[in-house]
Order: sequence, then structure tokens, then C-alpha cells
Amino acid sequence: MIKISITKRPLIALKVGAKITNNGGGGAVDSVNGQTGVVVLDAADVNAYPDTNPANYVDAAGAASAAPVQSVNGDTGVVVLTAGDVGAYPDTNPSNFITSAGAPVQSVNGQTGVVNITASDVGAPSGSGTSTGTNTGDQTITLSGDVTGSGTGAITATLANTAVTPASYTNANITVDSKGRVTAASNGTGGATGAPKIIYASSAITVVSNVASEQLVIAVPIPTDITSGMLAVQFNASGTTFTGIAVSARVRIGSALIPPTLGVETLLAINAVASAANINIFRHFPIIGGASGRILTVGNSNVISDQSAGAVYSPTNIDWTVQKYLYFTVQNNNLTNVITVSGIYITHYPET
Repeated sequence: MIKISITKRPLIALKVGAKITNNGGGGAVDSVNGQTGVVVLDAADVNAYPDTNPANYVDAAGAASAAPVQSVNGDTGVVVLTAGDVGAYPDTNPSNFITSAGAPVQSVNGQTGVVNITASDVGAPSGSGTSTGTNTGDQTITLSGDVTGSGTGAITATLANTAVTPASYTNANITVDSKGRVTAASNGTGGATGAPKIIYASSAITVVSNVASEQLVIAVPIPTDITSGMLAVQFNASGTTFTGIAVSARVRIGSALIPPTLGVETLLAINAVASAANINIFRHFPIIGGASGRILTVGNSNVISDQSAGAVYSPTNIDWTVQKYLYFTVQNNNLTNVITVSGIYITHYPET
């Protein structure tokens, strides 16, 4: 116990943690924390938190309410977490967990070691541009041979041409290969059966009046592949109001669809009657087909049918392979007369 004599020393106020120095002499205090005289110590003098806490130090009581983290993984105080606390692999791997470096591929498609995969290993077509397997995706397909084409997905194919010229063939002679393609075609006789073929038939009414010159009624094309045989021609026409001036009907042949001058086209038959109401023509013209063909004509004689007297035939050379036309005309010299054409018919009878 220290005894302080108040009468012999100045008044000293002490607080907790103060350092009191005694230099001897009856237990008297000479200084407190290096201070003499009336000494007043604060929290800093004794390294304590001040009551006012100007620096906002957190004491144990304040920490519980001011700090939101109460514990870490159930630990309090100074907490040090390990890999096991957070479910991670430890650096030292004491449990021998398998890492990527420690788990290599054991085999690929039954192969081991350094494995090289080919198209056949995975069931894909082999090669480039040419596929012999099943098309398993959007791969390029190339077609060759009689059918060509290339592409992915839908392919536009092209069928190879043959030497046959696209056209319509009459009594065609054809050659077919083992694939069913027509490789040659030409016009032929086809073994004529003698069955007649109608080239033209019309019963339309055509009226011609008050025209003094020869007028074209119609030009009928003749097939260029016509064969030898007979051309039967029927031209039905009639006139009215005769006064002695002739009217006529004619059949001519030429190479122009519209003849430039009717008078110069080859005349096949004529019926010029001065006083008859009917000016019909009904004739059979023998023909020879082909490029060196012929037709037998009557010329200028009024032979209106095969049974008419004076039927004299004269041959005219014709190349039937060049388009020919039969012209049907009328001439009305009697200007008061009206000519009515009521029918024109052409039939081919091939020779047997």
C-alpha cells in the first residue's frame, strides 16, 4: 500500500493504466506517464479506447450488431477455410481425385494409341466429289453418263441429247438403243396399206360476186412426205344469173402460200361453163412422191371429172419435199353473177 502525503506534494489525479514513478523518499510519486504536476491522463495515454470513440472503433458489443457476418461455415473468430470447407479439390489432392491429365482416352472406335479416324470409321461416304455410299447429309452429288448434273439438296439433271432432230415424223423409221432412247429417226412409207388420208376437208361457205379477175379462195398445204399414189380433189361451187359470159373454177399448184400471180401457177384442172349453175371439179391426180416426184395434170381442158370426155394427162415434175400448195380459185366474168363455194376436199390414196 502506497501512502501519499498531500501536504508535501502537488495534487495528482490518476486514472486506470497510469504509470507512476517513485524516486524514493517516503513513497512519494514524482511523475505519471512522464507528466508532473496536476496530471490528467486520457485513453490514448494508456492505449485504451476513449469513451466517446471518435475513430468509430468497434468493440465486441458493437461488432455483433454492426458487422453482418456472424460466422463463416459455422466458424467464428479468426476463420481460415480449407478446400474441404467449400467442396473444392485440395492442391495436394490427398484423396487422389482424377484430373484431366490423369484420365486419357482409352480407345476410339476400338482403336488405341494415336488414333486417326477415316470416313469409313464413322459410316460416312469416302472420297471427294464422288459418293458410292448413302447420302447422309447435304453432300455434293455429281451425276455422269446419259444423265448429268451436280449439286447439293435438289439437283437439276440434264438428259444427254441424241442425234435425232426434234420433229414430227410420218410413217417414221426409228432406231431404239438398249436404254429405250430413240437414236435415229426418218420419214418413211411405213409399209403403205392403201388406207386413204384426208389432207383437207371444209364445207364452209364462201361467196364471191362482182369480181372479174381470178380470185383465190384458199391455199391448202400438201404434206412434204407425201408418197406415190392418187390425190382426189373435190371443189364444189355454183353460180347464178348467167347471161352468156363464162364463170370458172380452177385448181392450181405452186410453192407460195400466197401466189404472187395466179395466172402463172401450174393449172391442174378448170371448169369454165357459160350457162350451167354448177361449176364443180372432181378429179383424181396420179402422183409420184419424193424430191423427184410428178403429178399428172389435164391442163386447160374443161375436164371436170375423170369420166369427162377428152381427159388427156400430161406430167409435171414436182419436188414434194419442198412445201407445195393446192390453190382453189374462181373467176366471175359475169359481174351480175354470184359464185358460192360450198365445199373443198382433198384425200390422198397411197399406192399399195
